[in-house]
Amino acid sequence: MDKEEYKCVKVVFSDYSEEIGTLRRKSWETVKGFDPVAFPEHTWIDDLDKTAIHWVVFENKKIIASARLGIYNSYMEIPYMDLMEPYHSYLKLPVASLNRLVVSPDNRGRHLAQLLDKVRIEEAKKKQARIVIGQAVSNRIGWLQSLGFEFIADIGSIKELPNIKLSLMIKQL
Repeated sequence: MDKEEYKCVKVVFSDYSEEIGTLRRKSWETVKGFDPVAFPEHTWIDDLDKTAIHWVVFENKKIIASARLGIYNSYMEIPYMDLMEPYHSYLKLPVASLNRLVVSPDNRGRHLAQLLDKVRIEEAKKKQARIVIGQAVSNRIGWLQSLGFEFIADIGSIKELPNIKLSLMIKQL
């Protein structure tokens, strides 16, 4: 299938939470550095899912990719702010945060991540965010730079993925 055949659909998270959470876990299991001990459950769901905006890509009524966008009006609400504290001066409220992008292993290479990034950036503009941030894994840095993101710094790892290095990326809107 060509990437033009896929559509990102905005969804209510509670309607698809189990399927999205399971896809997140299964997608990360295939990545070098994944630590299964960090995921005692078969899903990856957190409290921020309740307030975030979610998109999915369906194929034959099955979710094959998903991502979320959070809009934050307080620095204390921003996910993983503890890792970004040294770069606080780069963050202008309201901040849009790209999180939890996953593509099922069988569907990688179909530009689904790029589709999800584009719809989330457009939504951030509509919500009048001043910047968009992402905590990116290394293979996403080049793509995000092509969308106008600036590499700020390597910021370490999150508790859920302790063996995966993340980099702070920022796009001014």
